[in-house]
Amino acid sequence: MICNLEAPLTECNTPIEGNVVLKSSGKFLKGTFKQPPLAVSLANNHIMDYGNDGFIDTINFLEENNIKYFGAGESAGNYNNPVIFDMDNLKIGILGYCYKHYYDQISKVKDLKFGPAPIDYELIKKDTKFLNGKVDKIFVQLHWGIEHCNYPTKE
Repeated sequence: MICNLEAPLTECNTPIEGNVVLKSSGKFLKGTFKQPPLAVSLANNHIMDYGNDGFIDTINFLEENNIKYFGAGESAGNYNNPVIFDMDNLKIGILGYCYKHYYDQISKVKDLKFGPAPIDYELIKKDTKFLNGKVDKIFVQLHWGIEHCNYPTKE
């Protein structure tokens, strides 16, 4: 199973300001599933709700529990894209991206070191090209749209 981790896994009590914020604990993830997900996408609009500390707590929990992750991090590290793993004799590559509108929400937060990979055609094209020949299947997971809007944007 691969899922979207829509909230940081943290005990941090300092959210970023100006947004509805979400968080959870690793106990929730462990208690929800009989076995942990193979991988989680961090490319969403809530992964930075508790800033750098909340993001680092999330990464630490995932690594301690051998759960792979993708779609958010530092731009210099290509947002931890891709995640690659073997399944049923196939090598699988997964990439995750989040709608650019989210960056408007967090752009005023100072000193954010991390963030979700933006949905950007050139970036996605570069990342899929990188995976060509290295994996048997490529999956692209997109997290898009504007909250509380009933219709898709033209993009």
